[in-house]
Formats: sequence, C-alpha cells, structure tokens
Amino acid sequence: MAPPSRPQIEAVVTKPTYTFEYNSGSGYTAIADSSIISAEGSSESSAGGENGITFGATAPADAQIELDPQAASIAWDGTYVRGSYGFDTSDQLTRIAGVVTGRSRDGDGPIRWNVAGWHELVRRTAVYSPLIYRRPASTATTASSVEDPTRGSDRAGLVNYIFWQAGGRPYEQAGSYTSAVFYYSCEFSPITPEWSWVSGED
Repeated sequence: MAPPSRPQIEAVVTKPTYTFEYNSGSGYTAIADSSIISAEGSSESSAGGENGITFGATAPADAQIELDPQAASIAWDGTYVRGSYGFDTSDQLTRIAGVVTGRSRDGDGPIRWNVAGWHELVRRTAVYSPLIYRRPASTATTASSVEDPTRGSDRAGLVNYIFWQAGGRPYEQAGSYTSAVFYYSCEFSPITPEWSWVSGED
C-alpha cells in the first residue's frame, strides 16, 4: 500500500518595496533604485523646541538621503522629495516628505541631501495677508471648513491662511485636493487677537 501523499507547501516571501521621488516644479519623478544608497530620518516632539508653528504637536521629520554620484545632475535646492515604503508598490505609505535644504559630498563619494519637513517650505514662502479682525489665530479644519481665502465665506485663521498660501490644503479635504504640495490640520486656537496679519515675515 502506497503511503499517503503529502500536500505541497509553497513558501511565499513578501519583500519590502520603496520609491523615492523628487519634484522640481513639473511633477514628481522617480529616482532610479540604483541611485539610492540609503535614507534615514528622525522626528521629535516640538514641546519646548524652536518650531513655532506646531503648537506642541509632533515636529516635522528631518531626513538625509544618500545618492549615487550619477544623481548629481538633479537640481536640489528647494526641491520637494518624498520617500514611500511598503510591501507592495501599489500599497506604499509616504514616510519621508519635505524640502531639500542642503547637499554635501566627500570627494567622489555619495551625494547627501539634507531634507527638512514642510515647515521649511512655509518658512521660505513670503506670505502677505489682509488685516484680520477678531479671529482665532488658527481655526479648526474640517471636511466642510472654508479655507480658500478667495472665497467670500472664508473665516479661517491666520495660521490656516499661511499654510494655504504656502501650497498646503486641509488634510480633512484631501480628497478634493489630490495634488496639494502638503496637507495641514488645525484646531481652534485659544488666542483671538484684536487684529492679526502677516507681511512677508520669516
């Protein structure tokens, strides 16, 4: 009598995947896998820190991307970059996103991009606003809040206004602004100044 046959078991190994892209103004372009040597970043709480726009929330992450010398031709200063990780190229999450603020290289070695979070883009954007009267410094973003300052029903706070002018859009309305540079989410500020405005300050 023949022994019973054993079922065949196939091992399935899911490998992690990643994608790095840069945007110099005409949309995101993937950086070739062969050009990416490493990427690392860090994030810290802004409580007691110097980041004045996060109001105690988690500060934007800073990162460093190491590239092969063949990527030397990519324009870097102020370039938007994002790095996504996952276990399937169609199911990746963006983990690094921000603005390239510096580049370094030792001789003929790898190129290193220093990346700051979107707070750097906000810092670099010269924003001018009208005078705002008796409105909280920031107002809550919701799926229906009016953030666009060109709409007559806009009642957003000055912080919201600055984020909008820097290219951000409300996270709660991401489905309506799929091509936003970044997304922001605000709560009502306990501070309501008599008058507020911004005039190109850093």
